[in-house]
Amino acid sequence: MSNELDKPITNSTATFAFSYKTTWDHVKGFFSRPLPLLTFASASFGGLWSIYEASVSSLDLEANRPVVYAWILAFAAISSGVARLWAYVNTVPDGLEELLPHSSRIAHLQRTKWEFRFAKSVLAHLISPIDREWQDIRNNNIYVVASRPRDFLSYFRWLAGRPENCFRMLRVAKKTMLFEFPQALTSTEETPADPKRILDRIQTIVDLYRESVAFEKTSLAIIPPDEMVTVHELQIGWAEPIRDAVHQLFEFLQDVSDVDPNTDSNLKFTITFEEPTNIDDYCAELDRVKVLLPQIMENEW
Repeated sequence: MSNELDKPITNSTATFAFSYKTTWDHVKGFFSRPLPLLTFASASFGGLWSIYEASVSSLDLEANRPVVYAWILAFAAISSGVARLWAYVNTVPDGLEELLPHSSRIAHLQRTKWEFRFAKSVLAHLISPIDREWQDIRNNNIYVVASRPRDFLSYFRWLAGRPENCFRMLRVAKKTMLFEFPQALTSTEETPADPKRILDRIQTIVDLYRESVAFEKTSLAIIPPDEMVTVHELQIGWAEPIRDAVHQLFEFLQDVSDVDPNTDSNLKFTITFEEPTNIDDYCAELDRVKVLLPQIMENEW
């Protein structure tokens, strides 16, 4: 699998069918809990009836009780229906309790293209604070405490392992964003997409985004030896392709959300994973340092 993911994907197509809940689905959902509906109506009717009877008795009024009772019954039924409608619209599907009400409402009501609007809403909400942190780091608005490594050899081993760690992140990102995430969004006539599964895949993408920022912060938290300043700077920014791919994914979700569902639409969108920059220069510089490694170890700072 990793060998396949290391290859550039030049042509990948997918067909998505939009699922949605029909009016009948919502009617069934509205009446799926009749007990609260009847309880609220009974309580409203009983309370208003008691107030009316008390007012009539205390003021010694002559009243047309059947007409008033009919109005009270109508008001109780309407208020009960409104209360049940509010509760139904704001129902939170299982597993989505931690999301914003707007996102969970999209997943519950499931209007046309809900899969993509739900994914876009959740992704934007979860990525936003991480993205804001990274922008602050890039703009030097956040101070990252840095320290020297324990010794030169431990630093050299850490640095030599950076390319493999970066490529492993890229493999996971490709697998998630190009294969697993589209599968989670796919609905069929028999089985609509599962919002919990979409959320799980988005959480994986968010975790990758967070790890990409942590990857960069690790570099900034180390003061390299003088002999390694150049090669150290060459590996800063290697995780940028992952963050860029996530932003491309968000643009794709936005484009699909803007499509007219009543027309047959063909969207062509490419999520490009660029190679980390300065890889060749990094390898050349690392090879140069390897030759000097015995001498550097003898004169370790």
